Amino acid sequence: MVPYFCTVGKGLEKFCVLELSEKVNDVQIHESITGKVFFSSKEPPGVLLALKVVERLFILVFNGEQFLCQVPSSRALRKLKSLVESDPINWDICLNHWRAYQELSEVNVSSGVEAQFSSQFVSASCAKKLCISYVESCDDSHSITNFPARFRVSCKCSGIVRKTFHQQLLARIIGRSLVKTRAWTVDLRNPDVEVYVHASDQYLTLGLPVTKRPLSDRPFLKHIKVRSTLCHAVLMAVGGLSSGSVVLDPMCGAATLLVEGAVSFPSVTFIGLDICPAQLKRAKENVNTATVGEHVHLLLGSAVCLPLKDGCVSHVICDLPFGNKFGSVNDVKRLLPDVLLSLNRVICSGGKLAFLISNTLTNFLHNSVHNLNTFLFPNQGANCVTRSYLVCRWKALERHSVKLGELPANICVFEKESVKHD
Repeated sequence: MVPYFCTVGKGLEKFCVLELSEKVNDVQIHESITGKVFFSSKEPPGVLLALKVVERLFILVFNGEQFLCQVPSSRALRKLKSLVESDPINWDICLNHWRAYQELSEVNVSSGVEAQFSSQFVSASCAKKLCISYVESCDDSHSITNFPARFRVSCKCSGIVRKTFHQQLLARIIGRSLVKTRAWTVDLRNPDVEVYVHASDQYLTLGLPVTKRPLSDRPFLKHIKVRSTLCHAVLMAVGGLSSGSVVLDPMCGAATLLVEGAVSFPSVTFIGLDICPAQLKRAKENVNTATVGEHVHLLLGSAVCLPLKDGCVSHVICDLPFGNKFGSVNDVKRLLPDVLLSLNRVICSGGKLAFLISNTLTNFLHNSVHNLNTFLFPNQGANCVTRSYLVCRWKALERHSVKLGELPANICVFEKESVKHD
């Protein structure tokens, strides 16, 4: 088993664990902490490079209890130097595992999707060769004795460690030790190998990133409004996407959610609606760049007056306005009840809805859903195709706390249990 760890956005750790469990056959999850998931796997590199919730994937070199602040500074630095130069780190074995990913990247780099590997980009014979090479590299007896490398150390300190040690000092200590023991050459601009170090209050972690670009990069997106990893988490949260599903984003913006969905679920139909022509132009550019126009249909219209038939949608995904860039919080509060009423009409019984919404508006969303379940609402106006009165039962299923940078938000999931017409 090859030891790994991956970095994820705050709040997405549970989605990463779920994705690993569903997509990777031979995997053992060791630990999940804020921003990281530690695991082991025997799967060939291409399987792990296809993960969608992961920001970056690393070969785990070392992970242990943080000792830097538990002893005097001079002793801590000597201990760090000794750790890098001797056991328990076996750099040769770690580099073997790392090299398997570099071979795969060399094959795949001409396609321009290094961080988005799929077997369709590698011939069957080449894939077989890479898998054989990878299995051989997993044998501890097969090791690299001389690997002249240009390298750099990227060090990140957090918590009390950051107040005690400058991260450049720790990077320098580790770098000098590698120059001494491995005969590597420092190259800060174009290294062959990057050694990642994170010293937190709890752990000291060292790893080798398997790709130069993050796995979260989506080269097929020209306009990114929501991080791709968070978009995939929303798709995982709504769940149940399969052939024949129809997914609606009533405020699609640049269609980041829809394109991520169309790439991940090519047998599903996606519909995007936005009232702003400029946003729809960006959405069309994203759809064309990703070549998913066959699966994504864009419409100009209002979310409070959806130009769709009753019950034609099986799933709704939406990044609701936070009231920061577009309008205010009060504007969103005035709009949201009418949007929910409109969605209630077009989504079928048993359909599911997933909303990405700010922490500030989460309680208002749940209150609005409660009101939708409790009261009779009049029709939405003469210009809309709708019935006179609607009552629905929306059941709250899940709430996942996430962060958009430093902005707290939630993914709220609902299910429409039934519809009654008056």
